[in-house]
Amino acid sequence: MALFALLDKRYGIKGPHLVVAPGSTLENWRRELRKWLPDHAVAVYHGSQDERHKIRRRMRSHHYSVDVILTTYTYFERASSGDDRKFFYKQNFAYVVYDEAHAIKNMKSSRYQRLIKISCDRRLLLSGTPVQNNLNELLALMSFCMPKVFKAGDEQLIDYFTSEKAKKQLKRIRKALTPFILRRVKADVLKALSDKVEDVRMVKLQKGTQEKLYNSIISEYKQRKLAGDVAATGDAQNIFVKLRKASNHPLLVRNYFGRTVDGVDRDMKKLVKTLADLHAFGPAASESMIEKEIASYCDWQLHL
Repeated sequence: MALFALLDKRYGIKGPHLVVAPGSTLENWRRELRKWLPDHAVAVYHGSQDERHKIRRRMRSHHYSVDVILTTYTYFERASSGDDRKFFYKQNFAYVVYDEAHAIKNMKSSRYQRLIKISCDRRLLLSGTPVQNNLNELLALMSFCMPKVFKAGDEQLIDYFTSEKAKKQLKRIRKALTPFILRRVKADVLKALSDKVEDVRMVKLQKGTQEKLYNSIISEYKQRKLAGDVAATGDAQNIFVKLRKASNHPLLVRNYFGRTVDGVDRDMKKLVKTLADLHAFGPAASESMIEKEIASYCDWQLHL
């Protein structure tokens, strides 16, 4: 967003820009763009097939202008999204920003091949996932970002990045790539943060349900250990997770649902049948499939 603002104010380049991101982050992108760049027209290219058709028709209109388009990787994966890709291929963007760019680390994937066809002046890859020792993936990202510098399919370049010698010279390669990669390191971020304040307060468990549940988890684990249950030792970490959940709220643990009478959990059977009748997991989901799906749900999830 700071880059878009800089391009507009200093160079008069307001767009159009394209942001390709996971579907779950589109709303956040839209909200932040409207907050920090209120004078930029933002459009979200997402929705049903009919909705996307209307968006395309609207964007083709001479009376409609947009500075930033937000879309998702999905339309560059599915074979059925050909119309979506044709629309993007006809555009010429100033900048294309790829959020969670590690999603295009495979040069041979159809997603990679389709995304690289988008016409633009520049590409910017954003990723919170550091590329460690896999130089082949790093080469794929660099080639995607700057295909003229790091040519895809260049056997000599691929051999250099994937050879054992290259792995030994990892630090040297990273240093050589410094001009192309901007990293946000802890030392820089800490300068903008206020001093950390720790305030530890002891909170007692609620008398009754919470306390009983907490103690029952410990008691059950002890009984398993005394009975010689070998799996109990490996479950120690899971027990601590359960205790943490019970400390936060009793409903975060499976306690109410799961009580059996003569070996049968009657409440669960009723719930599974109700969910199947309501097609809560789709019309094709059988009762056994639903039972497996909700087996790991806590009381709070089942209650909802």
